[in-house]
Amino acid sequence: MSLSKNQIKRLKKYKLKKFRDADGIFIVEKWKNIDIFLKAGYKPVELYASVPSPAEIPYHEISPETLKEISLLKNPYDAYAVFRKPRPPVFDPAKTTIFLHRIQDPGNLGTVIRTAVWFGIEQIVCSPGSTDFYHPKTLQSAAGAWVNVRLFQMPFEELIRKTSLQVWAADMKGENMFETDFPEKLVLVMGNEGSGLPADIREKSRKIISVPGSHKFATESLNVSIATGIIIAEWFRQNFV
Repeated sequence: MSLSKNQIKRLKKYKLKKFRDADGIFIVEKWKNIDIFLKAGYKPVELYASVPSPAEIPYHEISPETLKEISLLKNPYDAYAVFRKPRPPVFDPAKTTIFLHRIQDPGNLGTVIRTAVWFGIEQIVCSPGSTDFYHPKTLQSAAGAWVNVRLFQMPFEELIRKTSLQVWAADMKGENMFETDFPEKLVLVMGNEGSGLPADIREKSRKIISVPGSHKFATESLNVSIATGIIIAEWFRQNFV
């Protein structure tokens, strides 16, 4: 089928978050990623593709040129699906949680999601002002892990009111994480890519830890998703290996 000018115009509006939010939808691109959401029980509102479905999934065929027009990506893949956002999940105060303070890069968020799920962490909280859970780059970076984690947005103050778990924060001036005994459950707080953590969050955290480096070469800091992965890998090693 060919899309009308009005249909293309409507779909192109979804390149902007405000229009996706207004309609309560999110976009997933690439057959492989779309199939993950379908298997998790998500039902597409609209589904378009420029190549055949790999699993006989019903779709509307469009040209590669049209797909490029409506895609949220600079280099589109082969398929484009519109899904309704799910109902907000219920926060579990007893589960280990990662709190991300004003994380800005959607690729970083997606990588944190993917790494968290690998190590069995099911809850991630982002502060207001963070990047969009449903950003195309977040979905691409998280791959299939996105459907296996509960995502929340709330201020740090609200989070610490809801949980009784120890709150540990990562900071370059903290204790060596490899010389620290991790609790079985905790809230791990990670800072903004550029400015780190504000003083009030550090003050309200039970412990401040850091990832030690060799300092052989001049490096400003670790990428937040890499630092998160290193820390939760050590937490997992101490408690579950």
